[in-house]
Amino acid sequence: MATETWRGKARFRTEPPDRVRAVLELSELSRRYGDTVALDQLSLTVPPGQLFGLLGPNGAGKSTAMKIVFGLARAGTGQVR
Repeated sequence: MATETWRGKARFRTEPPDRVRAVLELSELSRRYGDTVALDQLSLTVPPGQLFGLLGPNGAGKSTAMKIVFGLARAGTGQVR
């Protein structure tokens, strides 16, 4: 059963820990800039209570992935949940 709490003027709806599958889920995320592939079918699931980092060389797609997550760029294919 979900619960609602108030903090200041904001209302938060929280699910019980056993019902929360992931706090972030990327599914086959891809992005191209012309002929350049910036992100190629990235899939990632971050479960509740876990800390994740993106590591890789320049041009690996780390910034592109985060721009898509934050709504600053659109994915060519895939989903963010």
